[in-house]
Amino acid sequence: MDHEAAAARRTVPGGVWRVREMRLDRIHREVAVRIAGGRVALADPADDVLGRLDVSVSDGVVDRHVHLGLVDHAALGGSAVTAVVDLGWDPVEIARIAARPPVGVDVRYAGPFHTALGGYPSDRAWAPAGAVREVARAEDAGPAVAAARAGGSRAVKIVLHDGGPLLADDVLA
Repeated sequence: MDHEAAAARRTVPGGVWRVREMRLDRIHREVAVRIAGGRVALADPADDVLGRLDVSVSDGVVDRHVHLGLVDHAALGGSAVTAVVDLGWDPVEIARIAARPPVGVDVRYAGPFHTALGGYPSDRAWAPAGAVREVARAEDAGPAVAAARAGGSRAVKIVLHDGGPLLADDVLA
């Protein structure tokens, strides 16, 4: 089937429509939405509606596990992806990417992989040295997390991959 022809048949004219649900900050059920200029937003409940669409509308795709250093992140611009969470990369490089994200994409990141000495992914060719923060002792954990946070990390990636050495229980505590 011609995808462009199929998409044209699914095109909805602009205006106010009632939809099954709209997912934004929360799920809004049986709600009026305004479609205009390629955007969809909640409409005033008092607005006249053109009809009902049996659809669920989302504010975009959020990919919660990416490694932007491994992909052409610029290609995300203009796609259905509106946000990503990078879960392990060189902190300097990922901060640079997040400072100039692909158009329309919110980039959040965890900074480096926090792992045991010799732990995953320190033994993988795809992981640059800066993407891995080895934590040997419990007293090293606090400064490692502080460094990640100081670099803009909104989360901390702790590696529990059983394909190699793991962080000791006292380090995890």
